[in-house]
Amino acid sequence: MPILTFHCYKSPVLQLLNSGNLVVKDGKDNSFILWQSFEYPCDTFLPGIKIEWNSVTGVDRHLTSWKSADDPGPGRFSFGIDHQGFPQLVVWNGTLKHYRLGLWNGKYFTGTPELPTEQFLKFEFIFNKTYVHYSYEITNSAVLLTRLIVKQSGFVERSMRAVQNNGWRKIYWAPRDLCDNYSVCGAYMSCKMVDQSYKCICLEGFEPKSLTNWSSGCTRRSALNCAYDIFQNFSGFKLPDTSYSWYDTSMSLAECKNMCLKNCTCSAYANSNITGEGSGCILWFGDLVDMREYSTGGQDLYIRMPPPSKTDKTKKKLVGIVLSSTVLAGLLMAWKLWVEERALELVENMSDRPFSVPDVLRCIHVGLLCVQQKPEDRPNMSSVVLMLGSENPLPGPKQPGFFTERNMPALDSSTRNHESSFINDLTISEPEGR
Repeated sequence: MPILTFHCYKSPVLQLLNSGNLVVKDGKDNSFILWQSFEYPCDTFLPGIKIEWNSVTGVDRHLTSWKSADDPGPGRFSFGIDHQGFPQLVVWNGTLKHYRLGLWNGKYFTGTPELPTEQFLKFEFIFNKTYVHYSYEITNSAVLLTRLIVKQSGFVERSMRAVQNNGWRKIYWAPRDLCDNYSVCGAYMSCKMVDQSYKCICLEGFEPKSLTNWSSGCTRRSALNCAYDIFQNFSGFKLPDTSYSWYDTSMSLAECKNMCLKNCTCSAYANSNITGEGSGCILWFGDLVDMREYSTGGQDLYIRMPPPSKTDKTKKKLVGIVLSSTVLAGLLMAWKLWVEERALELVENMSDRPFSVPDVLRCIHVGLLCVQQKPEDRPNMSSVVLMLGSENPLPGPKQPGFFTERNMPALDSSTRNHESSFINDLTISEPEGR
């Protein structure tokens, strides 16, 4: 807090307002405020405070967490506006992004679609190329006060206090789960929570850059073709990080699409405002990061994709014919690919829906156990159910009964367990025929 001097004023008055704002006024003119604490916020965001950035004046007003619960010194975490590209709210850990509330789309911040505030709060998010400010006000007379605090742990917590209740009630906090952490999955991946853990899922049309290091994200299965590309709609999404984006709030969605199509480096587009029929345009350039799919809420995102080829369509039809008429050949291929540790190619060549790598490998493993040459080696149905429903190690499958090729090594229990090589239970999505 700056040291204040008021030599020009003979009778300054210090006053704490009901809003929580500590002000210094001119004693002869109470309407003239010499200084106010709301211009120097610490860790708490109250109605009347403005989180803002101004390139002309140099103002960059943000919140800063305490160093610890009993030390109000500046901590590691800060909450403010990222003004690179389309403005968005971000929590930083030092200089690194910790959690991204996202951009304001006219209804909610894209990283908090479930925030229950419309019944008692009104947000104001105003911006242009040189100025951004974010504030809010209470619209329900039953609410006495509400606040947002940046905790020393990096959590953002919003609570409210009713007129007839003396206690604070927490109504929202973030990050709410592991998927809220910034870019926990790589580029072109969507994060999904499953049983207190998270899955990183490649978007349709993409595949992992590495099956052993999935944090490197996903890459396109087919190369783009610029002017002949199409756009695929991904609904219910947290929009990607807008640090590398361009926007125009006056454009329609159709104009936005044409603008993106004309620029071969444009990765995706979306409406900047979803009120009414939607308006405004955001274009993304480079990789798309920090996305997740919501069960409710979220926004439409249109991602650039290569045009579907006739070859791809033909392959899908042929796959259906082969599956229905050449079961034995399929089992033979499954065995060969398993021995060569290439079992995933079975699904990559035939599935156009999301699948979990560990689950698929386990199903293939159990299937091969069921067609072993000796009947006594094959599991019964109850054993199959137990195998599929657990994560216990499985014995290595021996060659199938119909297999005639000689000198093929049988796999035993010492064979490397395919399932153990996948970290964080990651999954891939939407494989298509190659």
